[in-house]
Amino acid sequence: MDTRDIILQTLLAQLDEEDEFVRKSAVEELGELKEPRGIPGLVALLGKEKSIGVLEAAGNALARIGGAQTAKEIIPHLDSEQAVVRNLVCEVLVGIGADAVPLLLEELSDDDEDIRKFVVDVLGEIKDTRARAKLIEVLKDPCVNVACAAAESLGKIGGQEAVAALIDMVKGDNLDVGYYAVIALGKIDDDRAREILAQLLQNRNDAVMRFFAIEALGVKGNSRGVPVLASLIMGDDDIVQKTALKSLGRIDVRCIDEIFHDTTDEKLIRCVLSGLKDDDEEVQKYSLIALGMFDTALGLKELVALSEKEGNITPFVVQDLIKIGKKNISILLDMVSNPKIREILPVILGDVQNRAAIGLLKGLLKDTSPAVRASAVRALGKLGMKEVCASLAAMLGDEDNDVKMAAATSLGWLGEQGSVGDLAALMEKSSGAVAEVAASSLVMIGGEQVRSALITTAAHAQELVREKAVQALGMLEKDGQVEAALEKALSDEAWNVRKAAVVAFEKYTALPKLEILAPLLNDANSRVRSVAVKLVGKIHDTAIIDKLAPLVNDPDPWVKYEVIRTFGKVRNETSIGLLLKALSEGGNIMKIAACEAFAELGYVEAQEAIRTLLDAKDNDVRRVAARTLE
Repeated sequence: MDTRDIILQTLLAQLDEEDEFVRKSAVEELGELKEPRGIPGLVALLGKEKSIGVLEAAGNALARIGGAQTAKEIIPHLDSEQAVVRNLVCEVLVGIGADAVPLLLEELSDDDEDIRKFVVDVLGEIKDTRARAKLIEVLKDPCVNVACAAAESLGKIGGQEAVAALIDMVKGDNLDVGYYAVIALGKIDDDRAREILAQLLQNRNDAVMRFFAIEALGVKGNSRGVPVLASLIMGDDDIVQKTALKSLGRIDVRCIDEIFHDTTDEKLIRCVLSGLKDDDEEVQKYSLIALGMFDTALGLKELVALSEKEGNITPFVVQDLIKIGKKNISILLDMVSNPKIREILPVILGDVQNRAAIGLLKGLLKDTSPAVRASAVRALGKLGMKEVCASLAAMLGDEDNDVKMAAATSLGWLGEQGSVGDLAALMEKSSGAVAEVAASSLVMIGGEQVRSALITTAAHAQELVREKAVQALGMLEKDGQVEAALEKALSDEAWNVRKAAVVAFEKYTALPKLEILAPLLNDANSRVRSVAVKLVGKIHDTAIIDKLAPLVNDPDPWVKYEVIRTFGKVRNETSIGLLLKALSEGGNIMKIAACEAFAELGYVEAQEAIRTLLDAKDNDVRRVAARTLE
């Protein structure tokens, strides 16, 4: 049995493991292996797997393997009772592409209309011209949903035969299929398709089909319909205007900028104001984009009304208010009495970048809503004016933690040395996220005063405060005093502080000497020992082998893992001997670490020793050994 067979068998066995992480990892590796013999095992998961993550990984793996065999085995799962499985099968079939088409065409005669609909949708996404003739037949499917899907798919595939069939549907009696046929014709680059759309646009006696044609022109990236849509916006029909605006936005929002450059035209103004009041959120969005072109506070009443609605258009409302504020900030300042506007006003004023907003923002620091206070604090910080530092420092004492953190962050942005004492005091009386943000802000400010404050705080009575201070010290520039403080923290009575000091040195530009780190290799806390081993591994000194060798017997498996992996960074007789011993005598995690270390060293002489692990009882050991050999 060769290495590939062993890997395959190991991975297939892991598909039945109870641990979800093991199953997911095995599925992902089967996808990387791209071995057709893994298809049945992966397909079987579609009928029994409960984890969405594992199912999605199985879909990705099957798509990577691809081929007609995969398509044949997953198509029966189109009738799965689970929507997630059905959707996944469709995605995999699209990923397989051309190889799946012949099998999919056979399924179009299935009695189940849902399966026919899925197949039609997939064929449209694949865009294989071999499906065109069959899809034209499906336009007359007894199920209207299937027929509509066929029209949509033909629009994606295109071709003269498709255009002719779609035109027949437009002229037919079925309005539902006719709608999808019109939309499909708008996606096909064909003179006859454009001609029928032009006829529909000119036919004022059939308002429904006319609106279908306007929507059909709104194909993303297709600028052919822009002149027609622009002329419709300049018309007198309110509904036609808004439908044309929506289609323009779908083509490219830059088209709106080009058309609405004349901000004095009454028809354009009417279109925008009417669109802001429309129930269609898409019409509202494009109307807001168009409104941003106007130089006046036109539509202010409508903007306020839209700000009070929850939905996806809020960012567009904010952008328009920012533009208004940049032209005339007094308009915004007059809106503070509106409760909903007050919630977003600080964000707007922060982007307007006008010192006239300082007074209002300072007033909002007393708002009853913590969210408003926090937004006002951030806005003051974004203004970048040192005169607000005193107000921000005062907010460090707010009762709400989010406000405190916003104030600390803003003071960090401003780089005000005068706030160092306040931030250090916040660290000393806080813990968790607040202390961490205060420490990060001090690092942003930098300088000798910050260095002194953090060194002092690193000796604080509370261990959580010391921990955050030590973490921050590791982000400062190289300095003898900082190094001394970090070295002192390595012997702190609290394990989390010692660990923070080791991690800080790992990020720092200078490493401590081996003799300073050596005591941590025997630390009472396994987490400290583990990070200390990793840091020792960065010291380019063969003496580290002697220091680390005793830890191969450490009671914590992850410490042993880090030790063995560190041996892979030093290639000498002692380290090789210890790695070989780990392969033959160590536990499973040591064997895995030794394989990874030998792979890193590129030590081909270890092949025979690693090969013996292919018969190991543990699945992970066999898999890692096989991968290392491969």
